[in-house]
Amino acid sequence: MLLTDHNEGNRKRDLGGINTLLSDHFYYFGDKPRELPPHLLKIVRQGQGHKSTANQPYFHDFVDWILKQTDAKNILFSEPNDRHLFTLDSDYIGKCAIRDKELDEIDEEIENE
Repeated sequence: MLLTDHNEGNRKRDLGGINTLLSDHFYYFGDKPRELPPHLLKIVRQGQGHKSTANQPYFHDFVDWILKQTDAKNILFSEPNDRHLFTLDSDYIGKCAIRDKELDEIDEEIENE
């Protein structure tokens, strides 16, 4: 069983959107991240949020790079980061769920300003 840092307190927010992202073409690196080439480092976002259209100039270079990561295409290439922390310790999961919900709400406030 894979546990996440979300619980019933996050359900409304996690499932309350009007859009859903589904894909049969994805890359998941989890605890085995790949280093981006130096020319793509400007797309890395530090902290919460997203960069909207700021990454547009790097789009084609990123697509070229990611398509070369064939061993991680459409498979669970590795375990999620910090999976070892998500044992049956519901106290830890509950604390993370509360923290993530608070951070998500702050992020939305900043985004809507």
